Amino acid sequence: MAQRSTYCVYSAREASSHKKFKKGELESVAVVELPLCHSSYSSNPPPSIPLLPTPAFIPRRSPVVGQVIYMLWKNLLHCWKKATIHKIIMNETTQQMEYVVHYKPTKKPGYLARRITLKEMAYDLPCPYMLPVGARVIAKYVDENRSEDDGMFYAGVVADYPKITTKNRYLIFFDDGSAQYVSQEAVFLVFESSKDVWNDVYPTSYNFIQNYIIEYPECLLVRLKEGSLVSVEWNGLCHLVRVLEVDYALAKVQFETDERIEWIYRGSGRFLLDCNKADVSSRTVQPDLLVEYQGSIKKVIVPAHAPRPRQLQSHRCSSNCITQYFRNAELDKLSPLAVPLFLGWSREVVGLHEKEVLYVAPCGVRLSNYSELTKYLLNTDCNMPVDYFYFGTGVNILDEFVPAHVLLKVDDFSHGKESRPVEIVNALDPNNLPDFKYITQSEASHGVAERAKRTFLTCCDCTDNCMDASKCACLKLTMERLAIWNTNSTTYQNRRLNGQVTGGLYECNDICKCKMTCLNRVVQSGSMWPLQIFNTARKGWGVRALHDIPNGSFLCTYTGELLTDEEAKMRDERYDSTYMANLNYARLDEDGKPEGTKKKQLTSQDYNDCLQDDCFVVDARVNGNASRFFNVCSNYSMENVQAFYLRWNVTNCIFLMFQHTCDPNVILQHVFSDTHNVRFPQLAFFTTCLVKAGSELGFDYGYKVGSVPGKQWYCSCRTPYCQGRFL
Repeated sequence: MAQRSTYCVYSAREASSHKKFKKGELESVAVVELPLCHSSYSSNPPPSIPLLPTPAFIPRRSPVVGQVIYMLWKNLLHCWKKATIHKIIMNETTQQMEYVVHYKPTKKPGYLARRITLKEMAYDLPCPYMLPVGARVIAKYVDENRSEDDGMFYAGVVADYPKITTKNRYLIFFDDGSAQYVSQEAVFLVFESSKDVWNDVYPTSYNFIQNYIIEYPECLLVRLKEGSLVSVEWNGLCHLVRVLEVDYALAKVQFETDERIEWIYRGSGRFLLDCNKADVSSRTVQPDLLVEYQGSIKKVIVPAHAPRPRQLQSHRCSSNCITQYFRNAELDKLSPLAVPLFLGWSREVVGLHEKEVLYVAPCGVRLSNYSELTKYLLNTDCNMPVDYFYFGTGVNILDEFVPAHVLLKVDDFSHGKESRPVEIVNALDPNNLPDFKYITQSEASHGVAERAKRTFLTCCDCTDNCMDASKCACLKLTMERLAIWNTNSTTYQNRRLNGQVTGGLYECNDICKCKMTCLNRVVQSGSMWPLQIFNTARKGWGVRALHDIPNGSFLCTYTGELLTDEEAKMRDERYDSTYMANLNYARLDEDGKPEGTKKKQLTSQDYNDCLQDDCFVVDARVNGNASRFFNVCSNYSMENVQAFYLRWNVTNCIFLMFQHTCDPNVILQHVFSDTHNVRFPQLAFFTTCLVKAGSELGFDYGYKVGSVPGKQWYCSCRTPYCQGRFL
């Protein structure tokens, strides 16, 4: 008669009273057979018999002849079969006991014999002790792709013990790499295992099991949402799956290709999170293997009916040579560098070894550099500024990024308030951004409106689009600041910023004589680059470029609510000050200046005397009392003048979606355009390098780690320069 498996355990009576025994006082009793059932992640798992605490070692009774056990069948990836111990023999070579078992074949009558070791045998009843993490077991595996349960047991390792949060189930890592929660009644202990259990598992799971057990319980889990799309590895390839259910440390996913269902451990490396750079050669953009970064590059097609450059003939260039640019919905979606191609221009890349870019104007004139282009645009009275053209060879002006997966799309998040549409796409779920009030200009709170008026301005009388910086009064302000700082920074170069300008940029304004195509009117012209907001699994919402964007291009401004110093302190006490920017540029500017160049402090009386002038607008064409303001402010510091702050509150704009990165491709620059009052700079974002289509835009938030008590923000940029934490 076959014997049931037994463990050296408490008796039923003593177990119920949780009596403690000394070593050697344990008695051997039969374990009551329990029905084998799997919780299958039900909301009401079957009742479980309370497990006894895990001892220092789990006492096990040696197998005896006639005992029913489970035996390893073909290999570690196959199911285990029931067998009966027929004979116990000594292996003369290894000096270890081996067991001859009889088992019933699948399709043949009678019994077959096999010789196995203790590591290839498991009890046929659950252990009454709480099994520790790392215990070698066999467990019942439920295949979600089968309608009927085959009731088979497979080899694995206990990855986590039963908890209330896991509905009193063991987390089992099977040797084939799969993972499931299994009820206590369907987990059987293997008779013997190595001290380092990863030496017993199937080789492909060796490293994962080893690292998991060594690092336990420090396990990082990927945050997933039901219904979202993610990328996972299977058979060495990247596959797209949809998350059907999240059960504590496991996620139930369905493959998009064949609808196969699988449970995957959320700390597994199968969730693809490692970053890759864009594959420029194939023009397939995958800056990340995550689904939200996947996409491709399509080439914008210039229609056949678009005008082409005419044959060059001797003539004097005028406005008749060009087709003026008038915005429309279709052109607004394009890269601004592609717009000229729709208006009769052509862009040619020439040269065998050293590539050069030439533009052919609609009248046939060939232009090889910015100087020639700027003069041509001025002579023809063209309303396209110079930054609609680019003479670099690294930009593909007709490239457009198309996301691979879209569950939600909004054509224009700004509702027409931005000069170019701001798309929203969500590849993870159908959720949209919260409905905030979208603004493109900062709004002054009570007490700021009067002081924020456009009262401090200089202006120029340039008619050459301010090509000569020595004659433009506005450019002179920037140059004066650069001279004080003694830096190598420059003003705009062809309406692009080649580096951060420490002293701030002073743009021309609407009382100047120059046109909007002026080389010194950039931020006030608005963004000309279509951008896309997209949802990410790791960082929340981010922003990416839809087209190749040259270095130094203006993107957008930081807008919000203007606050006085007093109001900012009150808000700081009531709310979070993380999204608050100090606009006291004068004070910050003075603190960083070299010694000997700092100004004397301006007293309140000095400042009030300045404000008593009848005219605060300084016109470079007029020499009068109005210049007194700048004479005073050029010699005195504004240390004692009230500061102002810019705070994001319940409004929204594109800049809020820029994520922090330790390797930024965007910088923040102080610009003065609607006012030259140093207390009210505009905070403008510019690219710091060539940004390829599909790349995420990010800048360094500039926080100092530990500067905000009680708040810690960790970086998820995963660049080679990542510091791990930025606040």
